[in-house]
Amino acid sequence: EYAEVYSSGGFDVIIGNPPWDRIKPNRENFFSKYDELFRTRNPDEKDEKQKELLQDKEIKSKWKERKKEVNILAKYFNQSDDYQLQKPEVGGKTLGTENDLSALFLERVYHLAKDDAYTSFILPGAIFSGASGKDLRLELLEDREAEYLIGFENHGIFQDIDNRYNFAVLNFKNSGNTEALKGVFLQENLEILKNPDKNTLNLDSSLLKSFSPEARIFPNVQNEDD
Repeated sequence: EYAEVYSSGGFDVIIGNPPWDRIKPNRENFFSKYDELFRTRNPDEKDEKQKELLQDKEIKSKWKERKKEVNILAKYFNQSDDYQLQKPEVGGKTLGTENDLSALFLERVYHLAKDDAYTSFILPGAIFSGASGKDLRLELLEDREAEYLIGFENHGIFQDIDNRYNFAVLNFKNSGNTEALKGVFLQENLEILKNPDKNTLNLDSSLLKSFSPEARIFPNVQNEDD
């Protein structure tokens, strides 16, 4: 779709808010088309309503087809040569991102942007604090120049997401390496984004790598004392 962009080496700037879901059949989305109250029901009620709706042969057929489509898509990402950073080894075991769309998006962007391009993404906190994101983090530190990483704990920022949910805004140049970045975590107010240089800490790359030597999880530092 962007032949002229690819012919010149990729995008100059990429700004993204990728899905925070995993590639799996989403019954919330599917059955809400047939029951507008489905999302608001408790788990037991959802199970009962789903069972009831699947008595309809047409709905049952569409649900079966949807699950088939999702399985094909998941198989593609698991086997594609374009995605090599989704199954890191941690403690002698191979971990997977379970086809986390945000993780897949981030890896894909590494290849879609020019070397001197800049990227800004809003990503789930698991990308930075989950063991399955190890290879994505190492790629960021060793083969990209990360500039800002500002993490938040939701607290009403996104109304439909649990207050305890963590996410972060990441900015990086798509080449070089990261000696240090401006970062801070577990913020509860977006005001920090208005003056990130003043309100962030200078986080050395060696600190980010050594805090968790095996999984390379980033430390959730909030101030100099941390």
